[in-house]
Amino acid sequence: MPTAKPPEFRRCAVELVRLRDRPVAVIAKDLQISESCLRRWVEQAEVDEGHRPGLATDERTELVRLRRENRVQAMEIEILKRASAYFARENVLPLLSSSRQSSGSGGVGLGSSVCLSSPVGDDPFCDVSPGSSGGG
Repeated sequence: MPTAKPPEFRRCAVELVRLRDRPVAVIAKDLQISESCLRRWVEQAEVDEGHRPGLATDERTELVRLRRENRVQAMEIEILKRASAYFARENVLPLLSSSRQSSGSGGVGLGSSVCLSSPVGDDPFCDVSPGSSGGG
């Protein structure tokens, strides 16, 4: 794929076409670019100047940026959904299975506080005060 030309080069090429001194094919050959490329540059310049309907260059750049952000956010949402489902399984299933076992396993039954073998005071969701047995 050919390298991108600088904006100044594009502007000069478009101006050469607009002077209509020579055909587009000759100008493109002299500038060592394809004729279709030069025609696209002229059409995009007309859109940017408001002479032709379409997306201007800055609008197209913003659209690409927003679509990229949208893709990234969709991936982040999918990752968060999977993580929340994973953590929901990890937190709920051991609690339910520990309620079926005896209370000596470190878990607490469903009717009492919800602290699974974490030191009291470290867990912000534990409603057992320090010094209480926590066994319910």
